Amino acid sequence: MKLKVVDANKLFKQILKENLDPILEIEGEVSNFKKAYNGHCYFDLKDSDGLISCIIWSSVAAGLSELKNGDNIEVSGKFDLYVTCGRININVYSFKKQGVGDIQNKFIKLKEKLKNEGYFDEDRKKNIPDNCNTIGVVSSGTGAAIKDICSVLYRRNPCIKVYFYASKVQGNDCHLDIAKGIKLLDSKADEFGIESIIISRGGGSIEDLWGYNEIEVVKAIYDCKTPIISGVGHEIDFTLCDFVADFRAITPSAAAERVTNKTYIEYLDKIELYYGSIYNIIEERIKKDKIKVSDLNNMLKLKEPENIIKSTIDKMENSMKILYENIKNKLLWNKDKIDSVKKELKEKEIKNILKKGFVLILDNSNSNSNSANNEGKIISSVSDFNLSKRKKLIFHDGSINI
Repeated sequence: MKLKVVDANKLFKQILKENLDPILEIEGEVSNFKKAYNGHCYFDLKDSDGLISCIIWSSVAAGLSELKNGDNIEVSGKFDLYVTCGRININVYSFKKQGVGDIQNKFIKLKEKLKNEGYFDEDRKKNIPDNCNTIGVVSSGTGAAIKDICSVLYRRNPCIKVYFYASKVQGNDCHLDIAKGIKLLDSKADEFGIESIIISRGGGSIEDLWGYNEIEVVKAIYDCKTPIISGVGHEIDFTLCDFVADFRAITPSAAAERVTNKTYIEYLDKIELYYGSIYNIIEERIKKDKIKVSDLNNMLKLKEPENIIKSTIDKMENSMKILYENIKNKLLWNKDKIDSVKKELKEKEIKNILKKGFVLILDNSNSNSNSANNEGKIISSVSDFNLSKRKKLIFHDGSINI
């Protein structure tokens, strides 16, 4: 029979239901416990010989007590298969705590032993410098931890020097490699100026982090002359390194922040602020000086002989234009005045006056001339008018004697 992958998984899921439908009771130790944002709980249940994945759905988890890594529990649930990825797990309906698991119990006993031997004494721990210029890091060369550390370091202090030892962080003999990296960086601290050492890796189950619980790593940290920071796992993860180190950071990024405080950033901000202020002052001064230079240049140009002569010629030409316009206007005014006088004189001529209906009366008793100027005295008053004397009446088109 030919099947698609998803159909094969569905068939397998059906077989599981038909053959393993009854509720099972399984005992083991909780490992790699995670609670999702939606309330679902995911963890591995393991013993010395095996491991199986478990799920507690949020609707069930709400009515159960809290779980943590290292708890030894007995779960009640059914086998299920997640069709999308073909993963078999146990759907847990309830559980009973049986105490602490073997691995957790081993951790507790080892922690107590080392504490009694003085490995965790506070009075032997060294102070971590506030703002390191050179540090050492022991971590995986391919993990997210070293990327997070470098991102924080160079953002907060771009000039910091980092000496990096790429170590194993999981699996067989990883603890030997971690211890070797710590010892190497510590031996080179004076030569390279290393002020602090960070050991780190990302989060994981207690098994994943177990290398940091081994005595070789604990002893290497204890014997280290350089101040050392443990940045292993997440905030909820604890290893023996956290207790023996001079400082425990909740994450690798937090470890990087501890050796590069904000003082350096504040200095950079102040320098940038002062630089901006000085730059603005200089720029403003340059602008003012440019204006002064431009004004002085213009003044010098005005004082040059060529410009003085040109300016004088321009003034003379302007004066000539004004004089010409004044003379022209005066001549036009005089012409208009003369024309007006001519017109007035013309209107005052005798003939023009007589044409308007006037008559010139002359005393013609003593003259025989036809000239208007020699024919007698002009009678201009009633008292001069004598009816017995001869008179001459002159019209515009002739004259008569009476």
